Amino acid sequence: MAFDGGRVAARGFQYQYLRTVEALLASVRTGQAAVCRIEGPGDTVSLQHADSVDFDLSDADGHSLMAVQVKSAGAGRTVRAREAVAVLVHLVTGIDAERYQLITSAVPDEGCLRLAELLRRNRGDVPRIKAELQNLLVKAPAAWGICQALPEEHWERLARSGIEFDGRSDGQLRADLSDALRAERVRAGQGLSRRAGGLVLGHLVAEVMRRAADPGLADWDVRDFHRSVLVGDEELIATVGRQEFGIVYGQLPPIPEVVRANLIDGIAEVLSPGEEDDEGVRTCVVTGLSGLGKSSLAAAHIADQAFRYDAVFWVDAESEEALVASFARVLAHLTGSEEPAEVRDPRLVRERVHAALQSLPGRWLMVFDDASAPLASAWIPRRGRGRVIVTTLGGHWHGVQGRIDLSPMSGEEALCLLRLRMDLSESEVEHYAASLSRLAQVLEYWPLAIEVACGYLVSCGIGVDRLPVYTDTLIHRAADDERSVPAGYPRTLAAAVALSTERLINGARSRGLLQPTLATVAALCWLAPAGLQCIWRWRVPSSAPKSCHRLPVGWCSTRHRSRRYAKSSEN
Repeated sequence: MAFDGGRVAARGFQYQYLRTVEALLASVRTGQAAVCRIEGPGDTVSLQHADSVDFDLSDADGHSLMAVQVKSAGAGRTVRAREAVAVLVHLVTGIDAERYQLITSAVPDEGCLRLAELLRRNRGDVPRIKAELQNLLVKAPAAWGICQALPEEHWERLARSGIEFDGRSDGQLRADLSDALRAERVRAGQGLSRRAGGLVLGHLVAEVMRRAADPGLADWDVRDFHRSVLVGDEELIATVGRQEFGIVYGQLPPIPEVVRANLIDGIAEVLSPGEEDDEGVRTCVVTGLSGLGKSSLAAAHIADQAFRYDAVFWVDAESEEALVASFARVLAHLTGSEEPAEVRDPRLVRERVHAALQSLPGRWLMVFDDASAPLASAWIPRRGRGRVIVTTLGGHWHGVQGRIDLSPMSGEEALCLLRLRMDLSESEVEHYAASLSRLAQVLEYWPLAIEVACGYLVSCGIGVDRLPVYTDTLIHRAADDERSVPAGYPRTLAAAVALSTERLINGARSRGLLQPTLATVAALCWLAPAGLQCIWRWRVPSSAPKSCHRLPVGWCSTRHRSRRYAKSSEN
């Protein structure tokens, strides 16, 4: 694939907007600036100076306190004194400000280091700066000629200039910003939760980009910025899929409300995002039975660590058809196409996506959801600055860096999920702690079993005071379902689903809607791409119409297309 200059340019803007957010955060702490003007003030002295300022910080009266030009650079690129002088001259001739700053991620040569030092040491001393600058640029007459042409007013501005050499890697800059955001939220009495903390930075950068594109929105009040820093979890989660930074391409499942921090940390440890010099793709495999929350765990990692990635791609890997369709959409996103192209050769699509990912300058993440090793292994990228998470029932995965074997929730996590789903107060949780703990234990702390049970309890209006009766019913029903439950799953999961299904069937029968209801549910069982979070265990009553007995009997997962039929002799 040809080198894509557009991606490099976009990368430069991203660095600029990250530094803009960093400057705004500093302004919140110092309280000196009132407004940040993104892309600078609109009243530049001439058209040629329209791009001289990337952002400036001004007081309440509109007077510029600091005008900044940001220059990003590829790894190892050097900046020389004459190049830095040209940027500073362009900056000081374009706007009147108290201070001027050039921020660059390039590596300075010896002359540029001397330039930064003479500006720092001789701040405000125009004659000395003139003399030392002339000596420094003796071998760069063109650059010195630009300086000689400056009027005295602009020399005074140049004497108020400085250069910052930012040697941080992209990952380190993002980590520093995330830490600073966390500290500011803690200082304001609102922590940065593990559930959505990684989305805050992307939310802010997306807002910078939106304002940069519209001159009418370019002035960002520092107080408004601070309110954006303190945005709540739900609003952050709602931005996933529409923000321009750390954006998720594909159907991300709901971000779990119960944070399983040790598992999220386990994935982060395997992916080792801090290894900036590592150009190889690192892969973490998350294994476990259905209903334990593998996909939710991957979504939780994204919400917690999104600030580390330029882009996140969610791939449905449960069949070859799903893989091809997902990769066609990924390719459309990578190439900027309006619609996915018709796929005639799946191998070509795979190769093109791999090549495009390899050429991306920034960090990316790809999630292969519901994958099997024989089918998905060839689709996993092996080169580039990427990370891969695979969710799977199991299998042998070669060449991966780590594996997370998912187990049921802890007792504390299960109780938290019960409290959330039943909308219980702290006092209710304390008063009925024994009943809640017993239900969680009977459901074997299985996330899906808890979700199904709570759905039944809430929809039937069964209060927390009646939990013992429901729990005993589950135990008795589970004793009859041993043969119909796949190995490894809790029998009470089948009992919980059976109770919910019977309620659905009985309600439909009483309204004369049994046939369309069963047909609708049967159709839903085949809609895996919709990602519907439910599992049905069919036990068609003997009194149902004969046509209903043609429906699948056993386990039908609408979250995964794999169907675990447990044939029942009575049906």
